[in-house]
Amino acid sequence: MFSGILAVSIKLCRPVRYWVEGIILSSQQAAAQRLDETELQSFAHFWDVHGALTTSSLLFTALLVAFLVMSRHKHKAQNSALKTLNEALATAQEKAEESDKLKTSILRNMSHEVRTPLNAIMGYADLIASRDGNVSEMAERITMSSLRLKETFETVIELAALEGGIVPIENQTVDLDQLIDDTFEALSETAEAKSITLRKETAPEGITIMSDPQALKRALLPIVQNAIQFSDAGCVHVHVDPTDTQAVIVVKDSGIGMSPEFVKHACEPFKQESTGLGRRYEGSGLGLSLASQLIALLGGEMSIASKRAEGCTVTITLPRRG
Repeated sequence: MFSGILAVSIKLCRPVRYWVEGIILSSQQAAAQRLDETELQSFAHFWDVHGALTTSSLLFTALLVAFLVMSRHKHKAQNSALKTLNEALATAQEKAEESDKLKTSILRNMSHEVRTPLNAIMGYADLIASRDGNVSEMAERITMSSLRLKETFETVIELAALEGGIVPIENQTVDLDQLIDDTFEALSETAEAKSITLRKETAPEGITIMSDPQALKRALLPIVQNAIQFSDAGCVHVHVDPTDTQAVIVVKDSGIGMSPEFVKHACEPFKQESTGLGRRYEGSGLGLSLASQLIALLGGEMSIASKRAEGCTVTITLPRRG
């Protein structure tokens, strides 16, 4: 680059040099008419020296200009590199801070999700051992706490298997009507306890797709479960809209909803809009993450639309033929 700039600078100086030499030659010719030979030689020597000095000055100027141009370009490049480095450092710092916050949230939530059912199991087991209180009610609470703990660990294990790529998929004919009915049956007691109605709307002739029934059921279950969990009353509506190539399952609730800012993080593991021990609703924050990963594994897509206090709508799009 430097040699290129220098060459251009020298080329620009050549016309000036020729102009100066022309003046020198004209002066010499004029002087020759007035001066004798000795004086002419001295005068010519003077102009030769002056011309050499002028050429050297121009060359030095060209070198100086080339150096300044190159220094300025180098300075700009350094500033650009420094700016890029500062932006990268800021981004890395922001991600590190976000990671620290997420780790703290995970530890708090998982600690709560594991300790709470374990304390209930141990406490009611001690009461049964001492034969105090209503034994039937205590046994029921032990069962509920055990199931909650079991579900938490199973979800964590499934997520680890998904991330490790060791979840086998076996496609077969899946009746979506039956799949939704099975999901409703598994969650009916929970819905009844909160006076929440479960409604299904599908095509009269039924809808079938080629997919893995176990993976699909495991994906739909936490979505409907969340819809029930984050609703205090009302209805959870599941609608299926088939086309020739796709089946669209829409799960809509009338619950507390999410803020638009949080929706884009809803499928991230352990993410919850309300965190800490004082949160109103329980949960590990793994359900939607598990569902979205399973749907993706089945070749489908999952999206969420929600607003605060306006409920939540989860849309699952699946291929009809796996």
